[in-house]
Amino acid sequence: MGELLTITNILIIMTLIVNVITLIVVVMHIKNSEEKKESVIETVVPPLTPSTTSNEIGVVFCRSCNKPYDSTLTICPDCKESRS
Repeated sequence: MGELLTITNILIIMTLIVNVITLIVVVMHIKNSEEKKESVIETVVPPLTPSTTSNEIGVVFCRSCNKPYDSTLTICPDCKESRS
């Protein structure tokens, strides 16, 4: 009976060691994945700024009458149709 108790104790100790090793591996994996998430967040590209093409002077064509007019105007001078 004394030998059975010793074998049982050895198995319990081995089980505890395996559990501790598993816990350490899981914690390290979680820390690594958090570091990867932080590095991804740091490398996010800022949003693009709108181009200034809408503020440039040029010629646009009316959607209703198809006549050209100055791009600085918001309404067609011929048919009074809005650009938007």
